[in-house]
Amino acid sequence: VQERIAAVIAEGGPLEVGTRDIQDGIAVLIDGHVVMRVFDEDVDAEVEEPTAAAATRATDRLRLALGEIREARDSRQMLVAAGFALLATLVMLGVLWALLKAYGWSARRLHGFVERRSAGLTKTLGHQTVGQLGLARLAVMPLRLLAFLVGVVVVYEWLGLVLAQFPYTRPWGEALLAGLVTRLSEFVLAAMRALPGLLFVLLIFMIARFVTRLLRMFFAGVEQRRIEVPWVA
Repeated sequence: VQERIAAVIAEGGPLEVGTRDIQDGIAVLIDGHVVMRVFDEDVDAEVEEPTAAAATRATDRLRLALGEIREARDSRQMLVAAGFALLATLVMLGVLWALLKAYGWSARRLHGFVERRSAGLTKTLGHQTVGQLGLARLAVMPLRLLAFLVGVVVVYEWLGLVLAQFPYTRPWGEALLAGLVTRLSEFVLAAMRALPGLLFVLLIFMIARFVTRLLRMFFAGVEQRRIEVPWVA
């Protein structure tokens, strides 16, 4: 079948796909040449699919493949695809630039707001653990994560659109675009499953930071003789 299809393509015809009834089956034709046959006995009896449906499925796939071959040979269509890919790239870069600017502006505003609000806080556990600057940075972390995720989605969507413009890379692009929602849902579920572990790690970090600060304050007090320790001369 591959040899017959290649021979018909080499003739340079319009690559029109059609079918013709034959004895005990259906013949699939390209430009009037028989390239394959679907017989009644070829169809799986367990799925109860008629021969015509199997032949239609085969011709649809063949028509799609030949259409992409025609497209790859058409310099005008390839030029249009390249122009669309360039436009999509410029749009993607513009969106990323706007996202970076928006993140920078929002992060500065949020950082300054938290610093001003935390300046008058008492020495609570959270304040002693991470400090005033640490609280401001901690408040900006969700915003940074959100900007990063939006940037990843933008690049992912751009890559799928660009790959889908060219016949040879179109299956990859269509797979990326079709799997975007699925991958996002999988990512969210994975993040939710990992959240308890991340919170536990954060708790360990805060406890370790608090103990370190407590020890530093203790030894500073001993050095300045504000704290008397009998076993220290």
